[in-house]
Amino acid sequence: MADQMWHSRGDPRLRVMAHAIRHEQQGEIALMHRVRGTEAVATAFRNMLADNVN
Repeated sequence: MADQMWHSRGDPRLRVMAHAIRHEQQGEIALMHRVRGTEAVATAFRNMLADNVN
């Protein structure tokens, strides 16, 4: 749902929130794969700046 909202032409505030959710979820996935907390946050932050979402 966040991905759909990010790519929509809807309310810009919701699009920004959707963008943040997409990247936050990547951090959660990294934590589930046992990536250390700091490393998971750093990876999510780098992905957010580069807009890389797997």
